[in-house]
Amino acid sequence: MKICFLTNSNLKKHANMKRAFSMSKYLVEAGHQATIILQHHEENLKAAEIYPGIEYLYYEQGTTLSENREKRAMIKSRHDDVIVVCGNSARNFVWRFGKSRPLMVLDHPEVMSAFEEFSYLKRCFEYLREWIELFLFDGHLAVSRYIERRLQKRLNLLHLNAEVLYSPFAAEEDLKSWNPVAAKSIREQYGKKMVLYLGSFFAAYGFYEILHAAARLRQVRNDFVIVMAGAGPELEGGQAFIAENDLQETVSFPGFLSGETMKNYLHAAHAFICPLADTVRDWARSPGKIYMYAATRHPIVTCKIGEAADTLGEAGFYYEQGDVDSLANQISLTLDRDDSPVEGIDYERLFSKSRTKEFLAWLHESFGL
Repeated sequence: MKICFLTNSNLKKHANMKRAFSMSKYLVEAGHQATIILQHHEENLKAAEIYPGIEYLYYEQGTTLSENREKRAMIKSRHDDVIVVCGNSARNFVWRFGKSRPLMVLDHPEVMSAFEEFSYLKRCFEYLREWIELFLFDGHLAVSRYIERRLQKRLNLLHLNAEVLYSPFAAEEDLKSWNPVAAKSIREQYGKKMVLYLGSFFAAYGFYEILHAAARLRQVRNDFVIVMAGAGPELEGGQAFIAENDLQETVSFPGFLSGETMKNYLHAAHAFICPLADTVRDWARSPGKIYMYAATRHPIVTCKIGEAADTLGEAGFYYEQGDVDSLANQISLTLDRDDSPVEGIDYERLFSKSRTKEFLAWLHESFGL
């Protein structure tokens, strides 16, 4: 089977592109032909070197109209069995008509009409496009139960027979292997139980909630360190908060982590923090870090919202959004645990290889491919 992934922009801006790379790898292993159409960009070229055996076709960055024109020309000249459009973006507004056309599948990574930073007019445009897309695609990939229910409800309302597959993002298989010596060295470096946060430093992402919870918890125990790896506009404010509250031994900012270093930090961590907000955006999205964290089988402190709750079930350590005391209490509960793995999660389903098998089974059962 020939499967082509149509992507938008570059990996640095759109992390959801990782699905195309990871799934293509396992499609090739299963004997299929995988192609990725992507922007000619340094980040994408680097990724292509990591994933051999996949066909790569590049388009040049341009206006929305010029990119769509080039992408349509590419897929029209091909004879693929399936085209997966990765991301319901205006720059991916591509379709095929006719009896001989390939099966068209749209991957829905988020609900863009719910983006509050967009203007009212822009949100209206995104809302209209969400409905139009229902008529243009044979199948849909939903990264969350929220999007799955939303799609199914609209398809039923319009009496359309398109198929929907619940397919969240996934962890990479290489997270199963790490350097135990390096992980042990990281633990010894901090000398306390490490609670890890990976991400950007924005107030809306729970940045100050974590700092206030660290200060609150530091009043009753001193056997932990909150490691906040990343960067963002609140870094300077966070450093000032640490100095004002004498938290130099309680909170650490090591900067961005990547590659083997990040993997070793993940396995060195005693627990993780993944703040979420009670918004349509967070209910709809599939937070990739949840799967990375869960792959280590260490406890995760998060909110009982969307995919975090669906993935972790009763195994999650849930706090009330915006409640610093609740967050501090849940962190404390993870610190009281030993290093035994968290039970109650279907860990194999969290990885890209399993997601790819589910995708292939869906294509066979729903479309006879």
